[in-house]
Amino acid sequence: MQTILLLIISFSKIKINNKLYLGSELLMIRKLLVLLFYNVLISGLGAQQPTQYTMYMFNPLQYNPAVAGINDKINVIGVIRQQWVGFEGNPSSQNLSVDLPINYLNSGIGLQLDNDQLGAGSYLQVGASYAQRINIKDDQFVSVGIMAKFSQMKIDGAKLRTPEGNYTNAILDHQDSYLTGSVMSGSALTNNIGIYYENRNINLGLGIVNILPKKIPLGNNNYSLKSNYFFNLATNFQINRIKLTPSLLYKTDLIQHQLDLSLISEWFNKYFIGFSNRGFNKNTFESVAILAGINLNEKLKFCYSFDIGISKLKSFNNGSHEIIVKYTLQNNFGKGVLPKIIYNPRFL
Repeated sequence: MQTILLLIISFSKIKINNKLYLGSELLMIRKLLVLLFYNVLISGLGAQQPTQYTMYMFNPLQYNPAVAGINDKINVIGVIRQQWVGFEGNPSSQNLSVDLPINYLNSGIGLQLDNDQLGAGSYLQVGASYAQRINIKDDQFVSVGIMAKFSQMKIDGAKLRTPEGNYTNAILDHQDSYLTGSVMSGSALTNNIGIYYENRNINLGLGIVNILPKKIPLGNNNYSLKSNYFFNLATNFQINRIKLTPSLLYKTDLIQHQLDLSLISEWFNKYFIGFSNRGFNKNTFESVAILAGINLNEKLKFCYSFDIGISKLKSFNNGSHEIIVKYTLQNNFGKGVLPKIIYNPRFL
């Protein structure tokens, strides 16, 4: 499967500044793209298999099922991301997350839909999660969660082009035994697990995506779903009417590693602005991002971020855009459960 994805990246039609690169011209660009995807996005088909989002702090359910229902509210979150705009076949991602607490069980449930498209490939995930909260004190708790997930991958062979292929007179022949001109698809059932801790000052969590490695069959190949580990840490403090929230998200498959560092400032519990940096050394620095948002009311939040590329790929794209809309409702599910009835034998 690694061969197929590298071919998607390196042999698809590429248009830069309205110029179409094919054949021998593409070979030079291919080396650069394969290297960058390997180190930044795909990371050996391991570290960055899960979809990448800049505003991870607003939607932690995507990588940690233990956060389902933790804020005692019903949350509906929609995310749209366009990465590397202007680059044909650029990653395009959409996510929908819903979670709510079940008060009388001191737990929470969540649903998640994630769709990721990259060139000729698409990756769809649908998951359901359950989290159990354990109260330590009034102002701190631990939550553990699990998610069952259906994962499906497709590759449209008709969208691929190879330097040696024959594509004249309606002929579609890649001249490659690994590739076909039709759609290849496969699916698998996977699981995520997570643990989350929160007190008045900090929150931290560890989520494991694909706790048991699986393989999705695709034609004569297999796409390997590796275990990916997500560690998050955040705190907040108040300066007059400004709330500052620094956070980090560390991602690894124990071979490749990536770090997101962010700082968000919020005014009057309504407006906020911040920045984020992806990477921790010269080999992993991929982008810096500026984000801003507004709480339109107590229920509706709108956020936007723009990623400015700082890797070698910056010459071939116009940055990345991401939008989040979050709708929150006060939860009453389980709060109206009647107390246990105690019968008085005097009236029996």
